This record gives sequence, structure tokens and C-alpha cells, in this order.
Amino acid sequence: MNKKLKENHLLLFIKMIPDMVCEYWNFTRETVRCNLSSSKSKQFTEILMLTHAIEKGFSLKNVRGDFGVAKIKNLVNLLCKYVSKYGYDDNLRVPISLIFAYQKFRENQHNLTDELENLFAKVDGIVSQYNYCKSDFVYAGTKTIMRQEMLNLGTVKFSTLVHNRHSVRNFDNSKRTDTLEGKIKEAINIAKYSPSACNRQAYRVHVYKGDDKKKALTIQGGASQFCDDAEMAIIITGDMNRYYSFEQHLLFVDSSLFAMSLLYALTAQGCANIPLTLSIKRKTLNLIKKELDIPQNETPVIMIAVGHYAEQSKISLSERMKYTEFTTFHTK
Repeated sequence: MNKKLKENHLLLFIKMIPDMVCEYWNFTRETVRCNLSSSKSKQFTEILMLTHAIEKGFSLKNVRGDFGVAKIKNLVNLLCKYVSKYGYDDNLRVPISLIFAYQKFRENQHNLTDELENLFAKVDGIVSQYNYCKSDFVYAGTKTIMRQEMLNLGTVKFSTLVHNRHSVRNFDNSKRTDTLEGKIKEAINIAKYSPSACNRQAYRVHVYKGDDKKKALTIQGGASQFCDDAEMAIIITGDMNRYYSFEQHLLFVDSSLFAMSLLYALTAQGCANIPLTLSIKRKTLNLIKKELDIPQNETPVIMIAVGHYAEQSKISLSERMKYTEFTTFHTK
């Protein structure tokens, strides 16, 4: 009888309620949207999200001359509020670099308005106030990668591979006769050696091409600019059957470890790739499961678009923080 009770769905759910309530209470208290104006960290998160939204626009194949205007206005205003309240710190080097990169883009387009010039003047003022020069801010924007250089990454040491793996939004769809399916299979075979809790290997991989690929990328919603050019879409899921009731987050850990290994393996195999979040509304997530034949016992964790490298393409510079900014060495 005791064993039967342990396997009862409703009783198990009731048992988990206190943990779920505690988890969501803590998250809603600490998430960006709660007391945003009173938190330095949360305000900086808003700045980071806008910075990324604008920077990735530079790396698309067809960049509109007027893209990002509303976002750059918001970014500058948030930056000014942040500096007026907390002063300048080194975390702002990337957002400020992005603003200057955007300014240069508009200047090259001969498309500067009075409103934008006034915004950029505010950022110039911040830079001067803290005794920096405009030339000090070169940590955002784009850089160009060459196809052959990326194909050569299959023979380099791991640190070089890590430093040179990039999210690609500019795929070459003229090379479809050179199918990537064999390379993707080999990459998956490499990634299977990723660690997982108790070696449960609960990650599941779904690979789509043709109409299903287009359906997957369209539903996800963040791949409209390269949906047709990417050759395949991969969805990595976690199998809930492999976990106990107190391990509901482990499937995200195991699947993410596998996903990171797969991204490196795809790069080493010469496949251009970009991870796409599946941290999306439940309605959309359920649609993905339904339309793409993902079993009920699997939770979609991440999507990856895969394709061919163009002869040369622009990618987001995406400078990373110094490790000292997010690492604490505990000595006691």
C-alpha cells in the first residue's frame, strides 16, 4: 500500500507544493521585474538585455538602416539613470561600446537625427566625466569571421575552439547539396560523453529538416531572419521519466551540459550554429511539443539552428566579463 501511495500522481503533486511555493516566492522576489528601480543589479540586467537586443541586430544578413531606434533611446536613458544613481563602473564598458558602435553605424548610413545626436552627446558626457576617451570603448558591435577559419577549428586545442565558437545568424543556403546530416550525427556522438546526474543520460535529441525545420524555427520566434537559410533545427529535451520528485531541475542541468558539448562539437565539425532559447510562454512550448512530435514525458530545454558558414559573415562581438567580476574564492 505504501508503495502504491508513493506512485500516486496527485499525492506526489501535493507533497511537492511547499517546495514549489518556496521556489516561486523566492524567484518572484528576486527577478528583474520585482522592485526594479531599487536594485542596482536588476537595473543593470535591463541594460544588458537591451545591449544584446541591439548588438545581435548588427549580425543579421540584411540590417535595416533604421533598426533599433526605440531600443537605443531606451538604453541611453537607462544608462544615464544608472550612472546618476550608482556612478560609472567597468560593467558599463560593453553597453557604452554598443552605443558608440550604433552611432558609427548611423553615421555610415548618413542617418543621424537631432534626437539621436542629443542621446549620443549624453553618453559622450558620461565618458568625459569619468576621464575616459571614446576610443576606450571597443567591446561591442560586430566582427567578421571567414568560412575557412571556422572549418579549421576541428584541429585546434580546446581553449582555441572555445574562444572562436560564435553564434551565427548569417548562414549560406547555397551549399545545401553538401548536407550536414553526417556531421551532425558525429557531433551528437561526441556530445553523448557529456556528464549527467548518475550517468542517467536523460537528454533526448530531435533533429528537423525541411518543412519541420521551418516549423520549429518559426514557432520559436527568434529565428525569422535566418529561418530559411538554416539547414536544420535541433531540439534538446530532458526525459522526466529519469528523475525523482525532488530532482525537477536536474533535467535542465543535464540537458544544458549536453547542449553546450553539442555546440562545441558542431563547431568542431564545421557546422555553423546558434542556440535559441526555449524559455518561452507555456502556450508556445506546448505548441512546439504538439507540432514537432515531442513525447509528453520530455521537456524541451533548448533549440539549435544549424547551417553552413558563409564565405564571410558578421557576428556579434559579445565581449565577456572578466572572470574576477563573477568569481568568488572562499578561503575560510
